[in-house]
Amino acid sequence: MKLLAQTFIALLLIAAHQSQAELVAHWPLDGDAQDLLGNHNGSESGVIFGAEGATNHTGTAAEFNGSSSTITVPFDSAMNPKSFTLSMWVNADSTSGFASPVTSRDDTPTSVHGYLVYNDSSGNWNFWTGTGGPSGAWNQMSGGKVEIGSWTHIAVSFDDNSQTKKLYVNGSLADSNSAPNLYSKNGPQSENLHIGSGADSGGAFFFDGLIDDVALWDHALTSVEIKDLMTNGVPGGPPSITTFEASPPFIDSGQNVTLSWDIQNATSVSISPNVGSVAEKRGNIVVTPAETTTYTITAIGESSPAATSQITVGVDVEFLNPIITEFLADNETGLIAPDGNRADWIELHNPNPFAIDIGGWHLSDDSAQLEKFTFPPGQIPAGGYKIFFADSSLEALNFKLSKTGDYLALSDPNGNLISEFSPAYPAQFNDVSFGLSNSGTLTYLEPTPGLANGSPRSEIGPKVEELTRNPLPPTPGEDLVISANITPRIGAIASSKLFYRVGFGAERQLTMTKVADAQYRATIPASAYEAGEMVRWYLITTTTSGESTREPPFPDLTESAQYFGTVISDPSISVDQPVMHWFVKNIGAADTRGGTRGSLYFEGQFYDNIFCRIRGQSTANWPKHKYKFDFYRGDHFRWKPEAKRVEEINVNSHYRDSYIRENTIFAFLNEAGAMAPETRYLWIKRNGSNMGLFSFVEQVDEEFLERRGIDPTGSMYKAINVPATLSPTVNSSLYRKVLRKNEPYTDLRELTLGINISNPNRFEFVADAVNVPNYINVMAAMCVPFNHDQLTKNYYVYHDLDRGEWFRIAWDGDQGLPTGRTNGNENWSSPLYGDALHTQELVGGNPNPIWQNHLHAAILDNPVTREMYMRRVRTLMDEYLAIPEAGPSTTILAQGARLRYLAPIDASLESSWYLPEFDDSDWLSGIAGLGYENNPGDYLGLIETRVKPSEILPNGTSVYQRFHFNVADPPSSDLVLRMRYDDGFVAYLNGKEIARDNINGTVRYDSTASSHPDSQAVNFVEFPLPGVSLIPGENVLAIQIINQSSGSSDLLCEPELIDRPGANGGYFEGLLEGFRNTIQGDVVVDQAIWSGAGITNFNNGYNGVLNTSLPNRRNALFKTYGPNGSGLIPQEQSAGLVINFGNIESNPESGNQDEEFIELKNPNNEAVDLSGWTINGGVELSLPPGTVIPSNSSLYLSPDVHDFRLRPASPTGREGHYVIGNYDGHLSNFTESLSLSDSDGSLISEVITEDQPSDAQRFLVISEIMYHPGEGAGEEFIEIMNISKSTTLNLGGISFTDGINYTVPTGTLLAAGNRMVISTSDFKNGTALSNGGELLKLEDASRSTISEFRYDDETPWPISPDGGGTSLILKNPTLRPDPSLASNWRPSLTIGGNPGTTDAISFRGQANGDLNGNGIPDLIDYALGNGGLTQMNGDTLTYLRRLGTDDVTFQIEASTDLSNWKNASALLIEQDSIDQGDGTELIGSKLSPGVSDTQWFFRIRVTLNLLQN
Repeated sequence: MKLLAQTFIALLLIAAHQSQAELVAHWPLDGDAQDLLGNHNGSESGVIFGAEGATNHTGTAAEFNGSSSTITVPFDSAMNPKSFTLSMWVNADSTSGFASPVTSRDDTPTSVHGYLVYNDSSGNWNFWTGTGGPSGAWNQMSGGKVEIGSWTHIAVSFDDNSQTKKLYVNGSLADSNSAPNLYSKNGPQSENLHIGSGADSGGAFFFDGLIDDVALWDHALTSVEIKDLMTNGVPGGPPSITTFEASPPFIDSGQNVTLSWDIQNATSVSISPNVGSVAEKRGNIVVTPAETTTYTITAIGESSPAATSQITVGVDVEFLNPIITEFLADNETGLIAPDGNRADWIELHNPNPFAIDIGGWHLSDDSAQLEKFTFPPGQIPAGGYKIFFADSSLEALNFKLSKTGDYLALSDPNGNLISEFSPAYPAQFNDVSFGLSNSGTLTYLEPTPGLANGSPRSEIGPKVEELTRNPLPPTPGEDLVISANITPRIGAIASSKLFYRVGFGAERQLTMTKVADAQYRATIPASAYEAGEMVRWYLITTTTSGESTREPPFPDLTESAQYFGTVISDPSISVDQPVMHWFVKNIGAADTRGGTRGSLYFEGQFYDNIFCRIRGQSTANWPKHKYKFDFYRGDHFRWKPEAKRVEEINVNSHYRDSYIRENTIFAFLNEAGAMAPETRYLWIKRNGSNMGLFSFVEQVDEEFLERRGIDPTGSMYKAINVPATLSPTVNSSLYRKVLRKNEPYTDLRELTLGINISNPNRFEFVADAVNVPNYINVMAAMCVPFNHDQLTKNYYVYHDLDRGEWFRIAWDGDQGLPTGRTNGNENWSSPLYGDALHTQELVGGNPNPIWQNHLHAAILDNPVTREMYMRRVRTLMDEYLAIPEAGPSTTILAQGARLRYLAPIDASLESSWYLPEFDDSDWLSGIAGLGYENNPGDYLGLIETRVKPSEILPNGTSVYQRFHFNVADPPSSDLVLRMRYDDGFVAYLNGKEIARDNINGTVRYDSTASSHPDSQAVNFVEFPLPGVSLIPGENVLAIQIINQSSGSSDLLCEPELIDRPGANGGYFEGLLEGFRNTIQGDVVVDQAIWSGAGITNFNNGYNGVLNTSLPNRRNALFKTYGPNGSGLIPQEQSAGLVINFGNIESNPESGNQDEEFIELKNPNNEAVDLSGWTINGGVELSLPPGTVIPSNSSLYLSPDVHDFRLRPASPTGREGHYVIGNYDGHLSNFTESLSLSDSDGSLISEVITEDQPSDAQRFLVISEIMYHPGEGAGEEFIEIMNISKSTTLNLGGISFTDGINYTVPTGTLLAAGNRMVISTSDFKNGTALSNGGELLKLEDASRSTISEFRYDDETPWPISPDGGGTSLILKNPTLRPDPSLASNWRPSLTIGGNPGTTDAISFRGQANGDLNGNGIPDLIDYALGNGGLTQMNGDTLTYLRRLGTDDVTFQIEASTDLSNWKNASALLIEQDSIDQGDGTELIGSKLSPGVSDTQWFFRIRVTLNLLQN
């Protein structure tokens, strides 16, 4: 019995142990893909972390885009137990097809294994398990509906003991099945587990939505446990120790230390030695160790393993200061800084056995300013290292390391010098660090950032400079010479080899030959390559011990160039557009979304190892693809010489847009001030073969924003799929996050909720959250050319975080100016298009919600913004769509004009006969009306000069004609060429083709034309010439008349050139014609390449836009929807409208100067477009395009639109006000003038503001500036002065916010007439005064501006304060002169300035007295220094002026007769001053060139001023 009892108890114990389900893995997805247990960490691809989590106990969630994002967890048998439970929270954005939140499966042709969870296209949740049977043998279970946009808890389990699988949805059992062989675990092929995608590889069945808190157990949980799991979250895994700290980390004997900790998932916690059990989660305890002690904290939880951490407390030990152990001053290929670039770095080492806080310590490269950079709070672990970068990140150093050697020091928080390189470290080498070696010597090192340093470098690879990079392309048969400057650094040069490669052939090697002191050269023979081929090269030079340098370095397979290169010139290229040479080894891969790497050569620049792929959605299947090219950091693409280089480019293919639509739309959008990409045409050759005509389209990214003056640090989204309509449905399949990619879509969701019709305050929300002028302008500019393919996708929205506003950016113009577009449910041509409801105001039918853009609906629903939008539409119509009224014609070249002509007999003149400089003096002359007629009567009276080409050349068909004519005053570009012609012709004006008919392609001397019937040939046909202009003086019209055949019965050519204002249409006709003239030659070649692929015919497309689209759009907007039609679009803006200034608040009650505002009021009964109007005077602002002030309403102008909307009192945000900003400067509390001018500069309104300064604004001035002391002149300082006679100023909280950072301590008082000096040791955050001049801004405690001006170190500002030892002194500070004027400043009288006092002198005596008897009045002696020295040398007047005489003013006067004197300032230029070092300065002024030939007399008037305040 005893044995039985023992056996029974043992069985019970085993059962109890087995019932404790072990947590195998827990992926909370709180910012990463790590397993909390640390055993099964995942790697993410395209996942965005940080979305709002499912519940308050699950943290944040991960967002999956439904197309590519996934988390991969490497296979482990532990994740595939016999029994298991898998739980997760999911929030699906769609049910289109199968999508798997979690998959761990192994599907082979012979058997299937594993488990997976799906949501299917029917909207159900599925739990599948592999049965071990053949492929497809899945046991399938479904239950519970997928709730789009809502969080759902899913749990699935399999119990191997009972052979039962279950599916739980939101804690309730949805389905259950018990049967043999339901589940065979993943294992035969060891496939990974995937979160967010399915299939064995994780490359399919992508989940679209959010996933949170995924967990896996090795046991089937009960229904109660699953319910608890949903309610309370995943029970803790193994314990983890978040922090374990000792404060202080070192003590003297007998002192106390506080140990503190923070621990997760622990059931018991203990500390040894001598402490024992402590609180389980967080706590602290005081200990008093007698000697240096290492404390160990151990945490034990329900899951293993236990967690431990140690910390050492030093007792009676010396604290060891951190030291600079290593730095790198020339980082070309090494460590990448947080901002993504390679930057200088400095390494600090903590030699203590305990962690130290580095906060408050300092680094500097200036021995006179040891506190130049102050470390923010942060620890260096015991015995550890920390790297600090000089990059653009927030915690970066505020200085960069000099490559040529410089001072470097570390000092403690008290300013004590701890570690330094003095007087300077030696010159540095690229990718070689400098610091303490493992033997303790200062030396050059192999960089080991974050680790202990190694041995000294005995040799360093040679230095390579000026390796040939972008040589002029050699012509075929010309050798390619590659040179470089190679110098030894440490170690002799043993060899220098050039490796080159032609195309994608094998690498070849050449020895670089030394030809001068440091110059090496190698020649790639012309025999190695042919025309149009790519040649690439790199150099490796090596020392005797094998240390080498590679140029280019190629440190990164995807972010650096492997080669430099060029393209061999190809004389056969005859296209007009710039050629982009593209080379790619795998063409098939380049024509996929997956892409590949290749090289580009464009306009003299070679780019290697760039990434290329196709782009576009519906266009991706076009035979002629669109492409995207990505360039690596440090070698971005130069798309035009004057533009900043870009990281990505797009090239579009013109397969369906008739070559000109997209370029026309984007050109117009930019002209109208709408944010849109720029474009340019280019020709692409890939691997030497013509791909054809494409367009570069500017990428919308950070650089795009920067080029438009917008802060690029916000978030940006691209609408990529229908219906991306800014409805509350927001997910990554509709919108791709372009900027701040690693953040969730929270702000976009907030936008869509705010503009949604369910928000009762949506109009107020739009006024605050949307940059209304931008949105109105972009949408109006889209409306005018009927470019509506950008409402449900194909646009960007950008969230400017500083302004708190959303901007819309245009994208995709290839559907603009359509020849026809209708829809049964929509009025596509309506200016209201974009909101499905409002388009029904004109047509019947039911709205189609998919075409309703919710932001556009919010604009149109609000009568105020709708009026603003319609006014902007009308403005753009009138300015760009309207055709100017036609005026009377003026004949430039009349019928019957004199000409010279030649019937060509060969091709010798084909490329030159039409050029203006061609010599036609030996040609025959005649009168227009050239040709012949074999049938008398047809052209009776029209033939004035008989020429029959076939009589000169048997197969002759052409006659060249040249008309010379002079124009004194060329008319505007409204020229029309009128032609009688039989059969075809090509016309050139001043060497440029302007018109042709009945002849296509390249025109040869023996070309033939298609027929032009005689009945039509006798009448003039008009060819408008938009964009074509004449030049002053002689012009040449050249015409080649071309017959149908050499045997034709007749030929006729008679031109007439006239100027008819308005004849060439409007803006769009000129734009189209300009593009046509630019590309028409290349279009012929492109059409030939792609005609078999169905490319749109250029002429048909062009004529369709010109003759159908534009007339239709004009008719729709001006007539159908205009004032005489439906009335949707208002009359053109009335002339002479007045806009008034309203309320102006220059001194906000809050004291925040950025809350000031200017109100503009519109008293008119119509909205007024203020685009391009300007505010001038006290502040400056050009009102942006799209600024419209509603009728009988107001607009507000602000220096900070964000702060305006946070004003505590009205007007403020949430009130529906439209605020424009940010204007430059701030309103003065002193009286000043403001003016409003229209876009033509005409004054509309002006106002004088009220005088309401504070005491600090009235009495506090910046009186002295020492910005560049120079050697021996002391330190930098700024002096401020209270100029009041009786008022004491409370300076507490007054701050310098530009130039330097400094805040006056609370309670600081400055008595009347006293001065306060702020020296460089007081400056904060490492700031210093610029030696080159800069803006200084002084604000009071409430941020109101006291003084704001810019000083300079160049004439007309005094020169000696720039390193000469003197300071800048404000003259007569008690009169409060304008500090922005250089004339109000002078140098100090003494070296070092006079901080805290004045060096001004004052006149004593009688102005006209002569105490010294020198015959010069005492006032003159006083001002000029005892008479001074006044003289005229050539055209330069010089005189001495005494420094410190601030109580007098000087004026130079001029006369031609010594009787009549006037102010000479208009006659003099280039005034400068030179400090003489004796209390005087020499003033020099040159005569203006326009008056230097006249005899002038000059005198200096000195006036004594009575100084008052």
